[in-house]
Amino acid sequence: DDEHWTTAMDMARISRAAYQNPTFAKICGTKHYIIPPTNKHKDETYLNNHHCMLNFYHTSRYLYDYCVGGKTGYTTKAHSTLVTYARKDGMTLVCVVMCAKSPDHWNDTRKLIDWGFKNFKNVKVSELKDLSQATDKLGSTTYGADSTLIEPSEDGSVMLPKKAELSDVDMTVEKSSSDSKNIVGLLVFSYDGRKVGTTQLLSTESEDSVYPFHNLS
Repeated sequence: DDEHWTTAMDMARISRAAYQNPTFAKICGTKHYIIPPTNKHKDETYLNNHHCMLNFYHTSRYLYDYCVGGKTGYTTKAHSTLVTYARKDGMTLVCVVMCAKSPDHWNDTRKLIDWGFKNFKNVKVSELKDLSQATDKLGSTTYGADSTLIEPSEDGSVMLPKKAELSDVDMTVEKSSSDSKNIVGLLVFSYDGRKVGTTQLLSTESEDSVYPFHNLS
């Protein structure tokens, strides 16, 4: 229902943000870990990840080659819940399944992730737009007319349907929340009315004041 859908979407956003933390990503993607003896435990303590798509601790039946982490969950009211991260061909997906009966959470997650990899692609921002050729996409000229003064971050990318035409991606500029003097704005990409990615706009000059994106309201 709508309530479960909203909750799952919120959990997906939280999970996506959490995975941007390298420590969290490492922990949730670790299959096994041994805690050395301490003053409280004279023997080693063995820990296993219970996510069956990542680790064979419970069973190898649901192992998934592209799974790189995740977290299981269960309560009598919520039943089985599952957050899963998967990476393939440079694209990382997060999948959230809630209120499932075992083993549906494993099977449904695999189907959803397979569908995502089959139907979407990651595209580098540098492949989408040549900023010097697209100043008309930057909106009002008060944003600045000389695109040679800025460049998009090299690691910027967007996720698009595999059948999408790159020319159909719209580009707008927003104010950046960063305090860095080198970051003068945020380039926002939209496809079919949906935001599909952002990348930071960097000043190519030593003084960021030459480009007025930081004055956007």
